[in-house]
Amino acid sequence: MDNISAISEVIRNILDETNSVREEALKLSREIIRLSANSIRASHRTDFDDACELKAKARKKVEETKNLLKDKGEIYYTGYVQDAQKEYAESELTYAIIREQQFPTYEEINVEAPAYLNGLAEAIGESRRHVLDVMRSVDIDRADEGQFGVIKILTADPQKARNVLSESDLLTALNDVVVIEVEDKPGGLIQLAKAIEGCNCNISDAYGCILERGKRALFIVKGDNLAIIEDAAKKAGLKVLDSLE
Repeated sequence: MDNISAISEVIRNILDETNSVREEALKLSREIIRLSANSIRASHRTDFDDACELKAKARKKVEETKNLLKDKGEIYYTGYVQDAQKEYAESELTYAIIREQQFPTYEEINVEAPAYLNGLAEAIGESRRHVLDVMRSVDIDRADEGQFGVIKILTADPQKARNVLSESDLLTALNDVVVIEVEDKPGGLIQLAKAIEGCNCNISDAYGCILERGKRALFIVKGDNLAIIEDAAKKAGLKVLDSLE
């Protein structure tokens, strides 16, 4: 029985190694889930270059996890490792759905078959969201008629604003408009109204805001031919803003 200390030391080393590997696998799994979730968000906002970059990073982490656990089956088949593979599979399948591409196989994306099937089930929910996004973006004017809540935002960086809102799972649409400065006084819109009336253009939306009470206001116009509207406003002596910066 004098070898118990040696046996204990060997077992202790094995357990220490297993614990270290488990912690590293957990860290990698969390990174895979984060990257995959961000890739799915990027796919929904049609930022496909970003989506591909993120899922490529996730795939690298999946392969790294597999290599780490090649001799640790008891860890490899635990919930968090397989959940990470599921999230990565979901990102690949969601991307394929939105881009209308053939699904990659589970061998091609290097995940286990059960994780692939779970990811496919999750991607069905993502496809429903995509369909709703398409329907709403195509009919955004209908949304403005009261069937949905609509917030109109003027910003110097529309794409950045869209990305921030999309990351919060808010439906966004970019609209081209003409921003015209008018005097904030009774009758201040008459000059603009006469200019627009004379250009024979269809106006689909218009709204305004005050910059300096009693001095300056902005009037935002959306229509069929913004170049003609802009030109008409300039000819009427009104200031058309090129940017909000």
